[in-house]
Amino acid sequence: MRKKMVLAALISFMFIFSLQMAEPAAAAKMKKVDSGSITFSTPDSGKYTYSWTTYQRGTSYLKVLGKMYSHKYGESVSMNFYITKVSKKKVKVSGYIDGESIGTHYDRTKLTGARYYWRIFRPSMMTIPTD
Repeated sequence: MRKKMVLAALISFMFIFSLQMAEPAAAAKMKKVDSGSITFSTPDSGKYTYSWTTYQRGTSYLKVLGKMYSHKYGESVSMNFYITKVSKKKVKVSGYIDGESIGTHYDRTKLTGARYYWRIFRPSMMTIPTD
């Protein structure tokens, strides 16, 4: 009788442990949620095209991987952004050009990272000033 209880406890422990190990692996997968491009001009530097693909993990983490191409110079740089929900009322946006940080911005909001992307970040990308 005691052996059966120990065996049942051991099997249930292994089952619970395997569920906990499988959950982070499934949660770690990034899924593509958006992509696009925008072309704009500046008086000084000419025409640019920014193309991006956005990946999401859960509702609190997004990464926007993009390339900025200069038609005048024929060169491109990677321009990436990371959106993270860091607390109940705060979202962090970090920007990088060719791996170098261009800054971090914190917004006070109750929106999830995903809702922040669709309601705030993406609309601002689509209205890049051209002056």
